[in-house]
Amino acid sequence: MKKKNLVLVLSILIIIVLLGVAYFLLNLNSGSESYSECVENFLADARVYNPAIEEPIGTTRIDEEGRVWTKSERISKYSGEHGWVNPEFEASFLSNEVVDSFPGGAEYAPTSIPECERLLS
Repeated sequence: MKKKNLVLVLSILIIIVLLGVAYFLLNLNSGSESYSECVENFLADARVYNPAIEEPIGTTRIDEEGRVWTKSERISKYSGEHGWVNPEFEASFLSNEVVDSFPGGAEYAPTSIPECERLLS
């Protein structure tokens, strides 16, 4: 009888230990940020400008290369919207969509976010 009780107690202890290990493994990453949450938070902080279409004439934005683009009175014959110009590139005329992709723009999406990529390893 004592042997059966000992086996029962040991079985219960093993089950409790296994449940504890399973709980620990399932909750190992709880409280830490996931990759998608990291990207979402990064972009929320990085996208600081209003959509380019909403900006007034004369507003400036800086592209990835450090060039300054200014919203112009010129209107695109394709979109019917005001475009963005840079005096260094007289023939260039950027759309609102392109300017929104600049750093800080409403659609800014960098090709790499090192702060979040660490979560993938």
